[in-house]
Amino acid sequence: MIISISGPSSTGKTTLINHIKEKGRLGKYNNIVVINEVIRDIFKNDFLPKVGSMENMMKNKEYVLQWVKRVGESSSMHIEKEISKCNDDNTLIILDRCIIDHFIYSIMHTAKFDIPLDEYYKVISSYKLSKQKIDYIFLTSIPENDFYDVDGVRPQDWAETRNLENELFQLLFSNFAIELPYDINERILIIEEKIN
Repeated sequence: MIISISGPSSTGKTTLINHIKEKGRLGKYNNIVVINEVIRDIFKNDFLPKVGSMENMMKNKEYVLQWVKRVGESSSMHIEKEISKCNDDNTLIILDRCIIDHFIYSIMHTAKFDIPLDEYYKVISSYKLSKQKIDYIFLTSIPENDFYDVDGVRPQDWAETRNLENELFQLLFSNFAIELPYDINERILIIEEKIN
C-alpha cells in the first residue's frame, strides 16, 4: 500500500512520519518504508551553485522555470524508483509529499511571471502522476491559530504566502484527500482506520 502525507510546509508532516517510524509499525503493517522528499538536496547540490541564492532564482523567470521542471522530473523519478524497490502487499510505503505537492509550489513560484498556459504546461508535463499509484493521500493544513516569526529565514510576506499555500492545497486536494486534524494521536488513528 502507498500513502502520501501531503500539505503545506510546517504543518507537522515530518513529525507525523517520524512518529510512525519510531513506532515501527502502523496498523497491520510491520514493514514501513518512508520515501523522503528530495527537493532540498536537489536545490543545495545541483541548483544553488548555478543561481547563487534562492533570492536570485526567484527574480529570474528562466531560473524559476528550469527549477520547476527539474523538481518535477527529479521528484517523479525518485519516487518511482523507490516505490519499485519495495512495493509488495506486506509493505506500507509512506511518501513525504507527492508530486501534486510539488505542482502546487510550482504554481506559487511561477505565478508572478505571468507565464502563458502553453509554456507552463510544457514545464509541468514532466510530472508523471499516473505511475505513482497512491492508495490514500492524507492532508495536513495550517491551524487557525498559526503563529510565525519573521526570523531571518522566513520572508517578510510569510503570512500572505502561507495563506496562499494553504488555499492551493485545500483547492487541489479537496476532492480526494483525507484531511487530518492537528493532534498527532488522532492523525495516526485516522490513518490506521483507513489502511486496515
